[in-house]
Amino acid sequence: MIFRLLIAAPAALLAAIATLATGTELTGLGSGDRIQGGRLLHEDGEVRVYTAPTPRWTRDFDLARLSADEAPGQGGVAYLLDDRQATVAGPEPTVFRRIAGEAVTLQGVSDLSVFTLQIANDFQRIYIHEADIIRDGQTLDRIEDLVVSAGAAPAIDAETQQLSEVRTIIMRVPGVRAGDRVLVSYSLAGGHPLVSHGQAAFAEPVGAAFAHVRRSIRAPEGSQTAGIGQFADAVRTTANGVTEHLFLDGPASPRPGFTDAPAWRVGDWAMVSTTPDWRTVSEWGSELFAPVRSDAVDAVAGQIAAEHENREAQIAAALAFVQREVRYFAVLFGAGGYEPVHPDETLRLGEGECKAMSLLLVSILDALGLEAEVAFVSSGIGPMLAELPPSEAVFDHVIVTVTHEGRRYWLEPSTFEQSGTLQTLAQPDYGYALIADGESTLQAMDVVLEEPTLEVDTRLQISSMQAGAIHRMAVRVTVSGPAADQARVIEAMAGRAQMLQHLRTIAAAGVAGWREASPAVVRDDPVANTVTAEFDWEIRLVEAVRDSDNLATAIFPLHGAMPPFALPGEKRDMPLALPFPHVARHEVRVSLPKGEEGAPGWTDVPARDVTFENAAFFLQVRVRPLADRIEAGARLEVRSRELAPAEFAAVGAEYQAALEALTLVLTDRSDPEIAAALERMFGREPADSPRS
Repeated sequence: MIFRLLIAAPAALLAAIATLATGTELTGLGSGDRIQGGRLLHEDGEVRVYTAPTPRWTRDFDLARLSADEAPGQGGVAYLLDDRQATVAGPEPTVFRRIAGEAVTLQGVSDLSVFTLQIANDFQRIYIHEADIIRDGQTLDRIEDLVVSAGAAPAIDAETQQLSEVRTIIMRVPGVRAGDRVLVSYSLAGGHPLVSHGQAAFAEPVGAAFAHVRRSIRAPEGSQTAGIGQFADAVRTTANGVTEHLFLDGPASPRPGFTDAPAWRVGDWAMVSTTPDWRTVSEWGSELFAPVRSDAVDAVAGQIAAEHENREAQIAAALAFVQREVRYFAVLFGAGGYEPVHPDETLRLGEGECKAMSLLLVSILDALGLEAEVAFVSSGIGPMLAELPPSEAVFDHVIVTVTHEGRRYWLEPSTFEQSGTLQTLAQPDYGYALIADGESTLQAMDVVLEEPTLEVDTRLQISSMQAGAIHRMAVRVTVSGPAADQARVIEAMAGRAQMLQHLRTIAAAGVAGWREASPAVVRDDPVANTVTAEFDWEIRLVEAVRDSDNLATAIFPLHGAMPPFALPGEKRDMPLALPFPHVARHEVRVSLPKGEEGAPGWTDVPARDVTFENAAFFLQVRVRPLADRIEAGARLEVRSRELAPAEFAAVGAEYQAALEALTLVLTDRSDPEIAAALERMFGREPADSPRS
């Protein structure tokens, strides 16, 4: 990870980055934007809390005009004001916050007496401006009485393996009573010393409902900006070369969240950047991540060259070496938030994070005579980077890119060891990347899946049409590329049995129940980068039973090629996230029993060759009924990372028809009971659309 916090949701990501903005002095602009004065209020090791007057550049607010009766409330607190203003128009970035509420009950007194904030204390300073109790129209200044404590020292997150120094500051305002209003304001000031090409500030998301919410950013006139949700449109005023971007100024609540929405579209946020272009960030990165030559690096390169003669094999071997020999561990404070560890240290310790591992890989490839560069990406908001202003602050991850025989490859050093050749190994695709070569601008990664990552081959032998009949089925599931990597990670972390269960779940998706007829077989082909599992089962199919004669309608879907997402049932303005890239194929052969005279026939399965093409997916389905069997196949390609709400209705119609086309219904369709069952299953009588 390149910067301090790896947070998938962009609202949380950008809220965190707001405290990490970086900058350099802009002479002649906003000279009053630096906090003046300051007296030390609290010191705890490296954490220092100062008091200072409210910055002159901030806008005031008349709290008296807000009524607690009309304010949102929770836990005995009426939430009155959430005011967050930022500036990148001065010599250092500063984030100012003013928050106020009214204690309606005794529980509210407890909640409103304590405020928390986070500080990256290796380069930031905190200033307390106000700590007021407003009682019966009188203001009681409690700033000298604040009880301040700092959170724990830097700690390791066991789940993410990251050592962070973002600390929590707790402030308690003493003497609060029921009916009091409490107003606290503070600023976080300071930018990272390793960044001097521009500043970035973020309008933080609305975390809770308040009677009044304000979000604004001051920046030099002409600075670039972007926003989504409630912050998409800003009111801008310019004076003396400084523009104030007012994103929100009134009552506000968080937007409803959707777990199936794209991470980069969730929440309300905005950013302003003074960095002129992406090339400036690329140039900055090229200096930090220049290849390093050393005896240790040369030794690794020499070993790889001795074992692999051709360039393609050397690239894959170098990547595998870093993935295998270096364990992921991140140091995210001080220079570690930006600057990679020297490759010799990474090799000596056998651990590092994405910056260290990427620099090591680039250095090994350079020693092999291959040109490679690091590339900055975003794990959460990567697909929308082209919509954002240029800034190093939007990235949270580093990978490597190399060009071989005219083709660009993207390599992920800080992941589990991958299998495959350079042609078959899975490449990451974060949407957009910025190559740190000093010349590049933002570019789409455009990783194309030429072959399916999931292939299912099913051989089904129908025994009879009696209800509850046991049939024989052989299934072969093959996963490749990123899906094969996933299977190997499951095996490495949880064992072969758990990996087999993962593949078994895919194989059994279309049946009502199964039992093994013979043990499963697993094959791992590291060169082709595939994992294959073969199952031999006795199964029951999903059935609709006719009570009159105890005969059943057997139903079997080509589930491997079904669109792997569900369309929203409600109206909304939030897009749907799609699993992209995703290519799948499913082949089915159903062997049929010979019918007896007078028994319902199996021959009423119509041939079809249909194609569905829309904004979400491309699907081809073919069905060939023969005298003693049915042969069917389907291929699915997901076409985009997200589906806009305007496309829901059109895609929904094809989605339903596609599910029907992918379902083999083995029965005599002339029976009215079966027709009714099919209508219940598909939501309508499937006579006017592709069907089995």
